Amino acid sequence: MRMTLGAEARTVVGMIALQGLKMTVLGLAIGTVLLVPLMVLISNVLRGFSFEAVSPMTLVPVVLVLFAVSAVASVVPATRAATVDPVSVLRAD
Repeated sequence: MRMTLGAEARTVVGMIALQGLKMTVLGLAIGTVLLVPLMVLISNVLRGFSFEAVSPMTLVPVVLVLFAVSAVASVVPATRAATVDPVSVLRAD
């Protein structure tokens, strides 16, 4: 709809990707906050095994990979949507 009103494709892609990345950052923040007490609980249950409750060497790469995958998953569909001719989409509806 925005492209029909004259928005540039780059602006639309940025807007859609930003929305996806906002949800990703929120989900990663909530997940990280909930991870810490959960891992402490699990480490208390599994006292006989030796492992760190929360290892930054594991947590940081996992968060970065999830963020990168989410960025690609946000940008690719947004780019495809921005390349569609808006007039043909409005005619189809």
